[in-house]
Amino acid sequence: MGEIWDPDALRLLAAMTAPPPYAYRRQNNKTIRRMKRADIWRKNPLIYFPASQDAQSAYLNWASPGSDTLAPAGTGPTTHTAWGGIAGDGIGSYFTTGRALNALTNATQNSIHLSGRLTSTGAGAGVTGAAVIISTTGTQTNQIYARSSSANPLRTSYRANAGTSRSYDLGTPLDHKIANRDNSANQTLYNNGLLVNTDVDASVALHAGVIILCARPTTYGDGVVGFASAGEAYTAADCLAEYQIVDQHLRAIRAI
Repeated sequence: MGEIWDPDALRLLAAMTAPPPYAYRRQNNKTIRRMKRADIWRKNPLIYFPASQDAQSAYLNWASPGSDTLAPAGTGPTTHTAWGGIAGDGIGSYFTTGRALNALTNATQNSIHLSGRLTSTGAGAGVTGAAVIISTTGTQTNQIYARSSSANPLRTSYRANAGTSRSYDLGTPLDHKIANRDNSANQTLYNNGLLVNTDVDASVALHAGVIILCARPTTYGDGVVGFASAGEAYTAADCLAEYQIVDQHLRAIRAI
């Protein structure tokens, strides 16, 4: 029986200037179908897999290849590593999605998540020798980032808007990190590197900062970002599913 191609996988393929070999195209199709079966695809207007064959395909928004394409920004160089991901220079460069947080389809004040995955910690430039993964511009920060210190080798911090931030430590910057606000009791959940941080403090509406990768308002990182997503709140099952699907995808493309 031949491959059953998802329409969104075909749209993604059509948006690529230089489509990858068949085995990679098939893996992309499998990943999209798995995300749909897990019911997390529809929750994400932004889905990026910068771990791709070239920069053009790395910048595409899988959820809508014709919109919210990543674009290098800032004052320094950016890089793309084939099948690894994208990175800033840790000094002044980053990537912008062009999408403001308060314009994120499906996301609301108490229903929002940000996700990120590093495939390499980079050379250690910026953010005290670690790497920002996903954040927003502006004075109110929304971010998932890593930092280095003897007491806290990794810090993942999230502020869905102007509310109180809560942070939890994980063991390595290469873990899959999810910051989630779903208006339920605060909790943390660890599943082989998965973090769920649910914050329900009263706060103002989502602000207009643009969602970016590899930077936050005043600091930058050079870690290699292999995956990022943003959208409405996740359940614990959603978080685990995203981690497992992304992990399998990144392992598969490196093995092909």
